[in-house]
Amino acid sequence: MSFARFLITLFLIFMFLFSCSKEVKNLKEEIRLLKEENNFLKAENISLKKEIEELYKKLEEKMKEERKTQTGEETKDTSKTRETSKKTK
Repeated sequence: MSFARFLITLFLIFMFLFSCSKEVKNLKEEIRLLKEENNFLKAENISLKKEIEELYKKLEEKMKEERKTQTGEETKDTSKTRETSKKTK
């Protein structure tokens, strides 16, 4: 009877260890996949940051161009008002 208990206990221990080793393999595979995904996301993040920087530069250039055109229009407007004020005098 004690030998049968020993065999059953030994069998249960081996089954437990076998199932644990499968779980460990699955977890290692999942960790590997997550690392790959993490690397991909890091690369995508870097490319998006570069794209944002380029868009900011384009926006700054357009803002500068708009300011130049606005200041050019303002100087034209002020010169027109000066001319009209001279005519009225």
